[in-house]
Amino acid sequence: MAMSDRSKIYKLNRNIGKIREDLIELKSNDSIRSPDLDIGVIIRIRKLRTSYNRLTYEQYQEVKEVYSFFKTKKTDLIGISLQSEHHQFVMMNIGKTSTEVHMTPRWFKSTEEEEKEVLKTIKYPSNINDHRPYNTIACFRTKNNETVDFTKKPLEVKADSSETLVLALDVFIKEFGGKLTFTTENLSFEESHYRTACGIADLGSAHLFVNEQLSSAKFSLLLDLNYDQLAKSNETMKTFVLSFVDDLAKDLSCSNDFIRIISVEKSTKIKGKTQINLVLTTPEKTKTEELAELFQTHARQGFSKATNVLYHIIPDDYQCQWMPILSYLQLKPSDFDRRFNFDYRQEGLPKTQLRGNLKYYLPNQWYRHALKVDDKYQDEPKWLGSINGPGEWPVAFHGTQSLAVKGIAELGLLTSSIKRDAMLDEAIQQKGQEVNRPGLYVATRCNGGSYPQYTNKFEVNISAEKIETFEVVFQCRVRPNSYTIHKRPVKVGEAWRIVDPTAVRPYGILLKNANITALDDTD
Repeated sequence: MAMSDRSKIYKLNRNIGKIREDLIELKSNDSIRSPDLDIGVIIRIRKLRTSYNRLTYEQYQEVKEVYSFFKTKKTDLIGISLQSEHHQFVMMNIGKTSTEVHMTPRWFKSTEEEEKEVLKTIKYPSNINDHRPYNTIACFRTKNNETVDFTKKPLEVKADSSETLVLALDVFIKEFGGKLTFTTENLSFEESHYRTACGIADLGSAHLFVNEQLSSAKFSLLLDLNYDQLAKSNETMKTFVLSFVDDLAKDLSCSNDFIRIISVEKSTKIKGKTQINLVLTTPEKTKTEELAELFQTHARQGFSKATNVLYHIIPDDYQCQWMPILSYLQLKPSDFDRRFNFDYRQEGLPKTQLRGNLKYYLPNQWYRHALKVDDKYQDEPKWLGSINGPGEWPVAFHGTQSLAVKGIAELGLLTSSIKRDAMLDEAIQQKGQEVNRPGLYVATRCNGGSYPQYTNKFEVNISAEKIETFEVVFQCRVRPNSYTIHKRPVKVGEAWRIVDPTAVRPYGILLKNANITALDDTD
């Protein structure tokens, strides 16, 4: 290699480093929280990014030419034997141009095969076109040892039916790319945030991914590998995927469980190249952001040949999308505790009671399906008390809207790396820098607080002629003194901003027929 070639690469490295420093300085100076961005700064950042991308590409081409970086080991890395102790493949569909991948941690027990067998035994009513609700409830009934003959025991579709609630949760998890699955395992909610970061949610963590508190960084990367070689067999594709995850976990010094490959595709941009789509999630949103930024830095520079697979990533300024991405919502039939179900549709109920020495505004016109949480946490169940006694936690509510809903993005109810936290400054004024972290929000009132602004409607197709529509709100307890208090972004009552995800515990799910209007709570 000639000295002039090496000097050219070194010069490119210095120029790239200088542009990177200028970008960091610009972003740092513009970090003042304001809804209005300086247009001059935006233009300068765009110009610097253009120069950065051009120089990075030149650097990549020089390194490729001088060191023959990608000329060796074309696809012989596929022959690497790697038995991952971290992941398992629940499903892998290899196609001519793309491969869909469903991978989970090894501790997750998939029920996919069991559910396929259940579907073979279902007896459907004669007047239905959509079998999906019946398939879901059949899997639920099987765990309860109940009949899946819907001609003998019809599907229950009403607000006080646990089967309707299950259908609501099925629609709810699909909004985040996941699937409802049923288990008989007794899962503690103490580790809900960790399992959800691995893509496996439960009823103890539903409020976290709605709030984007466990948001994923989704990357689409271009690799100097031939898709057809990777897709020639299940073994070669699995080995490639596991090698990639293992390499990336080592590079970022994080658990393999926090990295999921969702698809591998033949590139439509460059012939003979492969695109890999992955998500990165940790139990702490700030940590996910740090790792995403670290990966972006490494991907711009290119990876060492010492890695098994990562060095095949074509260096570029890869951007990521921020969104909750889940694989499964695990549900155990005994997660519901019918002893504490409550009908708020009945007349004569008081408007308010006391919980944790604070007003509890009853959610009139809703029906509560209680969750069995008295054995889900290590501490004593005093927090769940209903007599306003010592150790009780106050009540709050949380809707089911996702980040795709415009109103939430505008008002700041959901947190995201690309959105400003609406009440952050006010929170810092109340509690100082300890709350200068991503926050999640709950409302002190269901009606006018979580509903209707932050609830989604879902439909149940009972028959070809009849469709029922329902709405869902999570009823929660919040650890005393763990939140700051705000008048926005709710319509009535207060919004509480919490930075510790373990300080919020759902203990009931409220269900209401959408045809019934629940009026705003008033004092």
